[in-house]
Amino acid sequence: MLRPSASLASALSLLVQAQVSSIPIVDDNDSLLDVYSRSDITSLANDKVYTHINLEEMTIHQALQLGQEPPHSLYGLSSQRCHMCLQSDPLHKVMERLAKPGVRRLIVVEAGSKRVEGIITLTDIFRFFLG
Repeated sequence: MLRPSASLASALSLLVQAQVSSIPIVDDNDSLLDVYSRSDITSLANDKVYTHINLEEMTIHQALQLGQEPPHSLYGLSSQRCHMCLQSDPLHKVMERLAKPGVRRLIVVEAGSKRVEGIITLTDIFRFFLG
C-alpha cells in the first residue's frame, strides 16, 4: 500500500519488486482511496506523458489525475477503478464480481472503514481450486 503523496518512482519500484499488477492507494487510516496499476503506466506511455515528468517529483495522486477525465472525482470511488469485497463475502459472490468484464482484482476491505485487508485476483481463485 502507498499514500497518495508517495512518488511515482516508488510506485513503479514496488510494482516491479513485489511482482504485482496493482497497489492500493490509502489514506492515513489505511482506507482505500484508489488503485495504481500497470494499466496506469500503460496510459502514461501511450500518451507519452512520461517524457515530460520527473518520476521522483511526481506523486501518485498527480499521476492518477493525469489519467482521469473530468468530471471524475479522484478518490470518490464511484468509478470502476476500485472493485471491492469484504472478507466475509461468500466465494461465489467474489467469483461473480471477478467474472465481470474489466475486473482484474478485488480489494478486500473492512466493512465501514474501507481499511484495506488484501487483494484477491482470479489467479488466487484458480490456485485455491487447483491447490
